[in-house]
Amino acid sequence: MSANAPATALSDPLSSSHTDSDSRPLLSPRGARSSALNAYLVGDTSDLSPIHASSRTVTTSTDVLLDEDLQLALYCCYQLQVTTFAGVDSHHEWDSSVIAFRRALELEIEDSLRLPLVVQSE
Repeated sequence: MSANAPATALSDPLSSSHTDSDSRPLLSPRGARSSALNAYLVGDTSDLSPIHASSRTVTTSTDVLLDEDLQLALYCCYQLQVTTFAGVDSHHEWDSSVIAFRRALELEIEDSLRLPLVVQSE
């Protein structure tokens, strides 16, 4: 490298690769879990514990695979790994509270998949 070569800026390894052009709006919540996650992501609350993820609310379905609130909250947690949402700090991608919340949602789904399968006879 010559002394006259222009200096190049090194990228900050802690900065997110997400840009504002990647941003999309947060989806409308479908229940308590997605509401708690949305509030946490936009800074309206500082409390996002796994308790919020596992607190079952009255839904139209008892099947977690059909629970829109759980599925939306989990989708938003996963989406943070790919892109960001408008008005959401990109550092939430590795936020320990979001990761714990996501893990609680995943465990609920995994537990439901381990339930015995009941086959109806004709």
